[in-house]
Amino acid sequence: MTNFELKSYYSSQKINDMNKFLYSNVENVFEESGLADFFTKIEPLQIALAKKTEQLIHNKKIRLEELGSGTDLTRWEIISGLKSSKKWEVILTDFSENTLPDVSKLNKKGNYSFVTKKLNLLDKLIALNPEDKVDVILATYTFDSIWFSEDLHIEKKLNKWFYTIYKLSSLKNIKDINGLAHVKIEKKLIGLDMAKHVFGNLISEYYSHKKNIKINFPGGLISKVEEAFGKQIATNGIFIIGDMAVNNTDGLIPATTAGEDPIYMEDYATSGKVAKFKVEDYGLAKKILETLRYKVELETVEQFIKNSGYKIPLEVKDHWIMIVRR
Repeated sequence: MTNFELKSYYSSQKINDMNKFLYSNVENVFEESGLADFFTKIEPLQIALAKKTEQLIHNKKIRLEELGSGTDLTRWEIISGLKSSKKWEVILTDFSENTLPDVSKLNKKGNYSFVTKKLNLLDKLIALNPEDKVDVILATYTFDSIWFSEDLHIEKKLNKWFYTIYKLSSLKNIKDINGLAHVKIEKKLIGLDMAKHVFGNLISEYYSHKKNIKINFPGGLISKVEEAFGKQIATNGIFIIGDMAVNNTDGLIPATTAGEDPIYMEDYATSGKVAKFKVEDYGLAKKILETLRYKVELETVEQFIKNSGYKIPLEVKDHWIMIVRR
């Protein structure tokens, strides 16, 4: 088991220290309460993703790279069982050997081939030669569990803006996974001058109807999308993102009883035993990406599946699919 060393200092990315340890020991962390698997287990969603990909990519061969794949191959067992006239070359990536799947069984299936590689998303992406670029980058439950340097938890209090930094501390020695339950995440708010933030004016306008609000700004998502299109995605390629999110554009932010702050836009929530994730405003991400001249489709998972001609036996308003194109 990988060791966890607690270093106490404030940083906007401090929660990464905890999550990196947790996901390196994923079987121990999630053995009781289960890893979030909505995006990988729902069969109509996998079929809809495959159908949409084949509609948008007109090549006879589709090169797809998945970010943050994890060890669960349910998605690809479903998709590789579908009939397709196209050849799929799939690259499954994650940040450590412990979180990469065994693809040996999948490579026996028809028009689909699979390889794996290590990829730490906190590092800069490598610029690929034109012949090595991919048609699709797919990321589900990826951006919600990584705190990028561009990400910010922002709070607006009586029309004044603040951003948050964190520190991890514990009164006990951390010897195993259970010890992480004693880790305390301390928070400090610092005044934020929106005029000096690259998207500050846009963010201020977007939330101008709220005197008080807590938001998770998806700066890492925006930065990684731009980097991917610049370095790794081929001409006419797409970036598909799926996460638990909110969309302020459509007013789909669940309100508290006080009617001011959204429930899901706190600094973080907990998955499994102790892993942390954040819920970001994908309506804001769409708005910013469009100002950067990308074409963006944003739908709830429920609507995405229905638009592909399939039924889903439940309402899903807090999980979203975003498709980005040049």
